[in-house]
Amino acid sequence: MRSWPALDMIDETRSWGMEVPQDIADAGYGDTAAFRLGLEERGFDYVVGISTTTTVQPEDAQPCTPACSGGRLLPGPSRHNG
Repeated sequence: MRSWPALDMIDETRSWGMEVPQDIADAGYGDTAAFRLGLEERGFDYVVGISTTTTVQPEDAQPCTPACSGGRLLPGPSRHNG
């Protein structure tokens, strides 16, 4: 498992007897579920940025593949030469 320097710094600060009341991070960390999970495991309240491409699903979501609707080809680039 990857070690997150920010989590290591928080752990070190806490080892000195200093509590960290809240963690704030940019999308560089916020986009990473493992980092957010590390904060949750430590019981932290946190605010993190996320990029516009980050998606969210319910915890019980299951991936699915849409059923094929027939032999119709989807529109695409023209393959006409000439």
